[in-house]
Amino acid sequence: MNSFDDYKIYNSFVDRVKGLIKNEYYAKAAEILREGLTEKPNDRGFQRFYLIVLLKLDKLKEAKFWLREIILRYENNYESKKSSLVGALYYKGLYYFLEGDFKRSMECLENCFELDINYFKKLLHDKTFGALRNSAEFKKLITTSKEFTVNEYISLKLLFSKTLIYVCEELFLTCQKVAINIAPTEFEEYADFNTIDDILDFYRSHTANEEGISMTPEEEFWGHCSNLQAWVENDYNTCVLSKYISFPLLKELHDKGISRFTLIFKEELIDRIKAGGINTLRYFLENEDNYIQYLTEDDLFDNLLPSKEADIMRTISKFIPLEYTLTTNLKDSREYTYFRDYKKMHFCIENGHIIELEILLDKRFNNKLYHKALLQVRNLRYLKEIEIYYSYKIHISGEKEFVKTFSISRDRNSLL
Repeated sequence: MNSFDDYKIYNSFVDRVKGLIKNEYYAKAAEILREGLTEKPNDRGFQRFYLIVLLKLDKLKEAKFWLREIILRYENNYESKKSSLVGALYYKGLYYFLEGDFKRSMECLENCFELDINYFKKLLHDKTFGALRNSAEFKKLITTSKEFTVNEYISLKLLFSKTLIYVCEELFLTCQKVAINIAPTEFEEYADFNTIDDILDFYRSHTANEEGISMTPEEEFWGHCSNLQAWVENDYNTCVLSKYISFPLLKELHDKGISRFTLIFKEELIDRIKAGGINTLRYFLENEDNYIQYLTEDDLFDNLLPSKEADIMRTISKFIPLEYTLTTNLKDSREYTYFRDYKKMHFCIENGHIIELEILLDKRFNNKLYHKALLQVRNLRYLKEIEIYYSYKIHISGEKEFVKTFSISRDRNSLL
């Protein structure tokens, strides 16, 4: 067994390397990375870290050796041909740049970005490409053919035949195709839909075997510009723009610290949860950013529940050491990690009413007020299921582990 077989030891080593690079102790980082590569010569993480360090130390000959190793690994990966080709082109771009062959370098990168534009975003933050990014050749390569400014926060650029969205002048998102083909005689079929996502879902389900509309990159670009302009002019209403673009954009604007978007983001989340039901909620929870985490307990109580149920939940939550959050149903939250926030308790709604609820019994409280508060659960008229937990263990890491005692699914008057 080598010293890197232990997961914790491996991660500790990686963290140490990151720290040395961050503090610009490149010689020391190179020293311990050589030791790491002796034991794990094929570790991609070690190889990439070593590339960064070698380039910072101007050891170009050795850097090119490791670049060749990385390129060969991509070229010999037969499991995924496209990703292997794109990965190889990406690092060949850097290899030829170090060789001084700028023409071939830019050709490789252009082909790479046309196959997978996400590599362009990756390169913009990849420390191994620092010198390449600052070169005149690269700046010429990324000269855009079309640009459109939506407002002071959002702009679009056409680059490598792709429409790119920039937020506060930073590349953020790549747009997908926009067009659907609806004949005038079919307009009535779409009249009752409330959001563009509903229209798209219906369209796709009824045109699965039809070919998409052929559009040039320029036509797609202006289509995206028009859609985003309409979205902004409609006060960022997510019903007029696909949720796959509108919500990531609102989150990014919120994360940029622009205060007005904190309120807009929350309002749009609430509105879509109320209108969209469980499938919309599932999308927000399954998303890697878990949009529901941006909504506080008060946001959920005040905006999703009738006032009586909101008051009951506030009374109960006073005696529970964790905030409440929303999930699709308690069964999902038990089976799938992305439906559960282990730092919170959960409730579920249907038609604007609580139908499932978790309660954590806390041994620190044992008085009439506590019992009276918990018994308020009987007044949740639509409640179908309750899960009761008691106590919790706090680990050294600060994480809490709950011990479930029982789950009840019966008439609310017999609960608790």
